[in-house]
Amino acid sequence: MIKLKGLYEYVNLLNPPIKPSIHLPYKMLVQLASLAPQKNRLEYIINKLKNYRVLKEVTKEGIQRIKLASNWADDFKTVEKRKIVLKDKEKKAVKELAELIKEVDDHERIQTEIFEIARKNEIDPPVLFKIAYKIIIGSDRGPRLGRYILDIGKDDVSKLLLDQIA
Repeated sequence: MIKLKGLYEYVNLLNPPIKPSIHLPYKMLVQLASLAPQKNRLEYIINKLKNYRVLKEVTKEGIQRIKLASNWADDFKTVEKRKIVLKDKEKKAVKELAELIKEVDDHERIQTEIFEIARKNEIDPPVLFKIAYKIIIGSDRGPRLGRYILDIGKDDVSKLLLDQIA
């Protein structure tokens, strides 16, 4: 434990922050930045992060991360795709989720149906959520998924999910 504390101090130039920094998934920030209107992009992203319960308070560090992600979104309009290894029943569940997303416009229903799809395919619901987050934002966790899917676009998310099982 002492070694870790020393390493933490070292990487922070012997001046570590008093409280740890917030975790904002970079891929999520880039996706939000690419969707946000140019004239009030920062405000839009902050409001979305608060709605998703990812951000409680706005800090200079958080604003800096949002600006960097916005620059990236402006420079590179592509979404990074990562393949993850899925079992057959997980692939089936992801396919069902992709098909559901195409048809449903209600974020609460999407959220609820993810639980149902998981149970129907004998998958622990948190595992299916983790898979979906990995595919969509490259993180194990993230914002409330139903609302986020609608915000970034049903067709885009459905395509991401289907590409993962192809």
